Amino acid sequence: MKNNLIACIILFFSHFVSAQEYFQSTRLQKKWETPVGLETPESAYYHKASGKIYVSNIAGNSWEKDSLGFISIINARGEFEKLKWAEGLHAPKGIGIYKQQLFVADIDRLVEIDLISGKIVKTYTHTKAVNLNDVAIDKDGLVYVTDSKNKCIFYLKADSLQLFLQSEELVRLNGIFIEGNQLLCGTNNSRFIAIDKNTQVVSVIRTDVPYIDGLIKVGKGKYIASNFKGLIVSIDVKKGVDKLLDATIAKVNAADLGYIKKRKLILVPTFNDNKVIAYKLIN
Repeated sequence: MKNNLIACIILFFSHFVSAQEYFQSTRLQKKWETPVGLETPESAYYHKASGKIYVSNIAGNSWEKDSLGFISIINARGEFEKLKWAEGLHAPKGIGIYKQQLFVADIDRLVEIDLISGKIVKTYTHTKAVNLNDVAIDKDGLVYVTDSKNKCIFYLKADSLQLFLQSEELVRLNGIFIEGNQLLCGTNNSRFIAIDKNTQVVSVIRTDVPYIDGLIKVGKGKYIASNFKGLIVSIDVKKGVDKLLDATIAKVNAADLGYIKKRKLILVPTFNDNKVIAYKLIN
């Protein structure tokens, strides 16, 4: 009898603790997760033209040049099409695609990969590039990449990696999103900022956001952002910030987000949990 009582108590508390580990808003509905195979997935990028999802895998240390990194291709149902599509990378992070080229941040270099063959075509470096992190590409094909350590944003222009902006206002930049003539980013001091591409003027949108790893737009003045520790929030520029998912206690990370707009699917690379999880955004 005593043993049964102890077992019941343990079961009760295990359920209680489990319930505390995750918070998931009713605005999110889990649709799928990838099978075993990914190795420290950092970024998930949906390529609308092909319907494929490209996933960067760090595999080794996040900032070590070990040539262990690779890029996977999965379909919109979370099934592998090719686990190791592009190899020979170090610690690949943010991804962007323009026409037939895929660009990925790889520690201190920007790597260009042929979209057909999966082969590395070129690498681009800059003397100030240290911890390149996220990538965004505008309609004209200019590739922007953030540097999380050196307070910089670079861009690929005239076939060379050039300094776009270096400023004390760019503290630990990571996620970047291009909207019209603005670069949208988050800094380490809870600021959601916009940078004018022509004047390079920095303006503050909000001052109450978590540190942004991934950033996507889901509506006019509405965004979804991830925080690496396992937090996903919605940002309404006018109304504020709401929590959608919190898996920080369970240590299930939320890295650089992807988005399938037509299906309203948010793609969440879980980094140390070695999966990409897709959630449908409800309203």
